[in-house]
Amino acid sequence: MVPGIAEMAGWLRFDDWLRRVPTFVLAGEADPIIKVEDLRELYDQLRAPKRFASLRGAGHWHFNDNAEAGHETFRQMYLTSFPDDSFDTRALGVAMRPFAELCSEGHAADTQRALCLAHMDAHLKDSRAAELFLDDDLAQTFARRGIDLEVAPAVHTGYVAGVL
Repeated sequence: MVPGIAEMAGWLRFDDWLRRVPTFVLAGEADPIIKVEDLRELYDQLRAPKRFASLRGAGHWHFNDNAEAGHETFRQMYLTSFPDDSFDTRALGVAMRPFAELCSEGHAADTQRALCLAHMDAHLKDSRAAELFLDDDLAQTFARRGIDLEVAPAVHTGYVAGVL
């Protein structure tokens, strides 16, 4: 829907990484700008170790500070023909559901903080507790807090030292 997104995807190369790069892709299921399907495709191309999760009801601005204000500001601009002749801004505004219909700002912030912190602790601090948290049933862990998170099975294997 938004021009340039496909072009940007071509900037990322997977054939020249000289070391293992543990990756966690966190998607917003309701993001009309960067589609969850495109992130799933990106995830498929990444080498292990890797993880993928999609926060249901999260849009493009959910992982920013003041998510609701940002979401509604851009939604209104798009709905009122935000000046960009390169794409149908009104259609994008329509695709951006009202924030009240999406997951809460707090749930998005909690999800992002927990997953990013655990991922960084597991791979930068070699924290066994963080690894165990990530390897546990994340969907159930978050569901207990009322957060609807879809989690793909982690892929830990596939990397051979010195071989990409």
